Amino acid sequence: TNLVFVYNIITNKFVITCNADFSILDTSSCLKILGIKNNLTSLDKIIVSDGIVNLLNKMCICLHSNLQTGNISTNDDKFDYTVIASIPVNTQPYSLISYTNVGNTKSCLYSNILSYIKFQLKDQDGNFIDLNGCDWSCVIQLEVYKFVE
Repeated sequence: TNLVFVYNIITNKFVITCNADFSILDTSSCLKILGIKNNLTSLDKIIVSDGIVNLLNKMCICLHSNLQTGNISTNDDKFDYTVIASIPVNTQPYSLISYTNVGNTKSCLYSNILSYIKFQLKDQDGNFIDLNGCDWSCVIQLEVYKFVE
């Protein structure tokens, strides 16, 4: 079976042709990269990307906590409002990512009892990030205001 990928620089889309019918699993990580949203099965041995190609793959690292922040949700279906910060990935693969909050961005934690804070690093799709044994650190500043119910 021969697959041929043709990239159109004008439309930023792929056309995939094959000498036999084929499909791409809906769980494949290549779908977002190739810009394929709905067209997973070939029609007449051709798949045309219905979105644009995005070779960036991971655009940001989201710092999640166990507390509700009311900030942004990274998952439209689950409304997961536990994101404290979204850190842009603007470095080469396998290099260090450093982020400084220069805009003094704040997150409101909607809880009047704070016994512990648990942090997790996830990508923009809500998947845990594997740091391959590397350490990470963050500094957090807490300001306490009177909680009004």
